[in-house]
Amino acid sequence: MPLPTRIPRVSRSLAREHIHSHLESWIVEGSLRPEEVLNDKEIASAFGVSRMPVREALRSLEDRGFIETALNRWTRVSPLRPEKAQHLYQIVSTLEEAAMRAAFPRFTTAEFGRLKQALSDLKDAMALANAREATRADGAFHSVWIERADNPELEQIVSECRTKLMRIELAFFESAVDMQRSCSEHLRILSALERRDMAAALSELSSHWSSSVERCLARMPSPDRREKR
Repeated sequence: MPLPTRIPRVSRSLAREHIHSHLESWIVEGSLRPEEVLNDKEIASAFGVSRMPVREALRSLEDRGFIETALNRWTRVSPLRPEKAQHLYQIVSTLEEAAMRAAFPRFTTAEFGRLKQALSDLKDAMALANAREATRADGAFHSVWIERADNPELEQIVSECRTKLMRIELAFFESAVDMQRSCSEHLRILSALERRDMAAALSELSSHWSSSVERCLARMPSPDRREKR
């Protein structure tokens, strides 16, 4: 279980949150790979803490679906399962459509500026095949109407789901053709919003998420192939 060698030390009171944050980041970004076994003693040693805050952080990550355990056998990073990806895409798609309906009447020049900047950043990142920056720019684009909906509960749920989707998207980064299609889909959403055509914007958003899940599932290994590994 390789861990980054340079890990800053923290006070005990912040240890659980600190460890949780780092482990989640490593899992999402792929430094800790799917099905990689996690050793609480090794993690504790790397962070310079006792095993208690490590176990607390691991329990929290398990509650959120990032890791899984087999009692008295192992604790490991959760596999990337196609059915879970499909469920996440369905949730985010539904909630984003609700957010867009609420946000649409409130859109101002500032929101359109943010959308254009995020789309520009997305194109730049994809041109460089920079998966991490592309997923961040993609998230920034979608966050415009999520934040403008002014619904903290919805925003929190979408944020949690998008973090899990980011893990999937970074693991199965799109091909050049897929990236171009994704950019085109985002451009069509922006165009519909600029025309103040909510029906078209919702239709383009729904189509984008349908295409996204299809692209994702096409790149993920099937359950049968995972079992044979």
